[in-house]
Amino acid sequence: MKFPAPERDGGAAALDLIYQAADLFAGIEDRARDTEARARNLCESAIQRLRLAEQRVEAADSARRDVIQETGRKLNDASRALKLAQERIDVAEARAQAAEARAQAAESRAQTAEAHAQAAEQTAQDARRALKRVEAAIRSRLLGEAVEEALMPRNATA
Repeated sequence: MKFPAPERDGGAAALDLIYQAADLFAGIEDRARDTEARARNLCESAIQRLRLAEQRVEAADSARRDVIQETGRKLNDASRALKLAQERIDVAEARAQAAEARAQAAESRAQTAEAHAQAAEQTAQDARRALKRVEAAIRSRLLGEAVEEALMPRNATA
């Protein structure tokens, strides 16, 4: 094996290596700065997206709370309306029951009045018949006596 012969100017070669190393480090530093800048930009972008996401979450939570409150108000309104409607129904049912009771009482009174009217009519018919019998008896007596007087000789009466 053969080794290259050492150069005569070792200082220049060392200086050249130092420059190369410095260029290499400068390139590494440039890439590190670029990487750091990209990382910083990515972080800032992520932070901005995170803030926007937090704002959307807060807006969604606020909207959800508003919807819940509005739903609660509407539910309370509906509950009050239902309670009021039930009270009105109860009052209407009570009135209907009272009206039905009054109607039944009126029907009962009407039936009683009808029975009384029928009894009165029967009594009136009985009275008319009795009156006719009395009239017939009176006529029979009066006419019967008148017929007897007419048939009797006039001398016999004197």
